Amino acid sequence: DEVPPLFERAALVFVAMAQRAVDGGETDKAAALLSYFFEFVPLPGVTTDFLASLAPACCKRLRGCKCMLDCHGQFVHPQQVLISNAEGDGDGGSAFSARTLALLASIGLSRLHPSVSLPPALADRLGVRRVDAALLVEMLAEVSADWRAAADVDVNWLAWLLMTLQKDAALG
Repeated sequence: DEVPPLFERAALVFVAMAQRAVDGGETDKAAALLSYFFEFVPLPGVTTDFLASLAPACCKRLRGCKCMLDCHGQFVHPQQVLISNAEGDGDGGSAFSARTLALLASIGLSRLHPSVSLPPALADRLGVRRVDAALLVEMLAEVSADWRAAADVDVNWLAWLLMTLQKDAALG
């Protein structure tokens, strides 16, 4: 019962050190600190017997912490950050377009800082969002609320959305 709260305190120490790095203009150093910490988060099926039993409680504690560095240099909860699992993140480019970032912000999400290394299994356990059908439908609902006529539709963004939906393995 004592290990998960201690683990959460350790996470907060790493976040505090990372915040000092961000405040000093060293965002990549902050990302490296967090990446290092994430390597030691116990995960079921990956850790030894002792830590395996503690893994769910440790992950639950982390879900309640603002321990994710987003692309704006802010610390947010894991459920408020997005990692991409697609080729290109909108508008056919390798980075989210300004309008896609604004749309993500309107639904309470921001992109994970690109220098943060987050193991996929940990991202899943913490509830980090991915570009998947559920997110794309949520984004479509948000953006379509402003469409009054066909001329209002951003055809390039909609095409990217539909191509990404088609690639989503969860739909198969």
